[in-house]
Amino acid sequence: MKKSYSDEAIINGLRSGENLIIEYFNERYKEKVIKYVLSNKGNKQEAEDVYQDSFVKLFQIIMKKEFKLMKSLEMYFLTIYKNTWRYYINLKSRHNHTDEFQEELLEEPLNSFDEYEQDQLHKLVWQQYKRLNEDCQTVLDMYYFKRRTMNEIAYEMSYKNEQIAKNKKCRCMDYLKEQIKNQVNYKLLIHE
Repeated sequence: MKKSYSDEAIINGLRSGENLIIEYFNERYKEKVIKYVLSNKGNKQEAEDVYQDSFVKLFQIIMKKEFKLMKSLEMYFLTIYKNTWRYYINLKSRHNHTDEFQEELLEEPLNSFDEYEQDQLHKLVWQQYKRLNEDCQTVLDMYYFKRRTMNEIAYEMSYKNEQIAKNKKCRCMDYLKEQIKNQVNYKLLIHE
């Protein structure tokens, strides 16, 4: 029987980058996320991306020194990946309406905001999106709005392979999130 770890041991292991804990976490949760996305009209690539984005989000959250786990890690991660998938669906459904571009930026579900705050957040995201360089806009547009695969993006952008396209998408999205979070309006919207 495989060893089991407490939530605290998993969090400490992820914080310190222990390979054993990372493998344990992947074995425990990756298949659940993939099944969830596939059973909710997603494809395998989207499921992989949702897992990766959700894992990165969890890691960023637990690395904050003020982080305190208020519920089980499983329930916490479940909330993260379900919200991440909701945003993927939302982005896919709006692919013809690029003026409403949005991305997972918040630690709590978006429904905790009133409609005015949601609208202001969408405007802020779109303003920062338009300030990205042309390559980043093109890659994000192809991925989120035109639903292109990483292979298609790599081909169209003349990248050597799919991994370079994936890295570019992640870097562009991370940069976009950072720019949004640094805006005064964003800090007011999330009541920082």
